[in-house]
Amino acid sequence: MDESQCPATTNVDLPYEIQRLIFEMAARSHRGAGFNLIQVTHYVYTWIEPILYERIEILSLRCASSLIRTISAKDRAFLDSSVRALAVCGDLELKYTKPIFAACSQSIDSFSAWGTMVNPLIYLPSIHSPYLRRLALISNTPGRNPYGNPFDIPTGMLTMLTHVVVVSDFSWTPWYDLDRALKLDPTAISASQTATPATLASFDAFQNLTHFAVAEIAWQYVSKIRNVAKKLRHFVILSRANSLFYPILIRRVRSLDDRRFVVVNMEIFSDWPQGDSRCVTTFWETVETLVLGGFISDQGDKWSMGYELRLHI
Repeated sequence: MDESQCPATTNVDLPYEIQRLIFEMAARSHRGAGFNLIQVTHYVYTWIEPILYERIEILSLRCASSLIRTISAKDRAFLDSSVRALAVCGDLELKYTKPIFAACSQSIDSFSAWGTMVNPLIYLPSIHSPYLRRLALISNTPGRNPYGNPFDIPTGMLTMLTHVVVVSDFSWTPWYDLDRALKLDPTAISASQTATPATLASFDAFQNLTHFAVAEIAWQYVSKIRNVAKKLRHFVILSRANSLFYPILIRRVRSLDDRRFVVVNMEIFSDWPQGDSRCVTTFWETVETLVLGGFISDQGDKWSMGYELRLHI
């Protein structure tokens, strides 16, 4: 046989450890890949099944009903060890989501909720995970509809969070924890002399926050958070690059001379199929890359007044 020709190989006998790594990477690479891989063989099924439950996305009432039937047959320990992120469409009634939250939210580190007619905040009292670190609340509610305060995150939950995204249609609504925290005088000899227990609790609630993103319409009010959140590394303003006000926004942000600020296209959070829980994770990865690279926006603007190829999320 010609030495340049390799013999055909029909079977590759890889160690199970290597096979498992390959299958797990494939299952996590695409939302639907795992459902095909579990059909390969039983031992592959045992590897992939926990991955299918890592990120649960409740996209509709039909999806919720099906999921309730599925998890009712699952062991509680399996769900606690597998589910790490929950995402829900904000127009689902609580009666459909509460059974899912009770079974699947005990060990999650990420929760995302989208709403068009319902305030996604209604779900937060049902989330009790002590491991929760990332929260995204996206409300695309028409302005004519009555709507609650988009920043009304329970203080106890806020205390745990490191990453927060808040998108709403309101230019200004009070954020009571932020307003109370700003009243604390950091120069006082004793904090107890200048604050009530509520003020101290509100101030403490921001001390784990490192990443924060908010819609452009509310950014100037909420940007005061940088005076309270001592660990804050990234403040994202979610804007629309094709807006007539975009150049003005860039100039205003540049005038702050604070490299923690970055302007990012908010389209990623404007549509539920694009704004799933995976995109929330990749969103923050992109933000960190932009800040590290000296960018003031994902459209190529840099703090150094230069311009480079725009980055796409």
